[in-house]
Amino acid sequence: ERWTGKPATYYDLPLVKKAHWKWQIILYFFLGGMAGGSFLVQTLADLFNAQKYRDLIRAGRYLAFVCILASPVLLIIDLGRPERFYNMLRVLKLRSVMSLGSWGISIFGMLCGLTTAHQMANDGLLNWIPPIAKLMKALPVKVIEIVGTIAGLFVASYTAVLLVATAV
Repeated sequence: ERWTGKPATYYDLPLVKKAHWKWQIILYFFLGGMAGGSFLVQTLADLFNAQKYRDLIRAGRYLAFVCILASPVLLIIDLGRPERFYNMLRVLKLRSVMSLGSWGISIFGMLCGLTTAHQMANDGLLNWIPPIAKLMKALPVKVIEIVGTIAGLFVASYTAVLLVATAV
């Protein structure tokens, strides 16, 4: 039989399903990657030479926070009902990509928020609430960054698993 260039499949179904996502999910993929990547870069800069890379660290913290803050909003818009996102946080299902992603975004968002609050306190943006500023400056930020980097890399990379799991 002569090959025509078209793959043979069972029941003439396509090998890969057509994506049903709208612009919100595509933007979420981009912003999730940006958040994880910028958090990784700022963590490495902070661990190796915080004084030299002070501006890079500041920019990385703020960029990661803004990107990860937009991510659940985009997912909730795509889901159509906010309680669906909340329901995914009730139980951690290790075999569900959506459950893992929801938990990953939540954990990374919290850690990213803490490092951003630390940065805001150092920048003087929290001086109008002295006890909060003092508390945020006292955070063990290097520990939070290391754990946050792991969560950030998960968020930045699990979308590939999500693409594969939903395309086949």
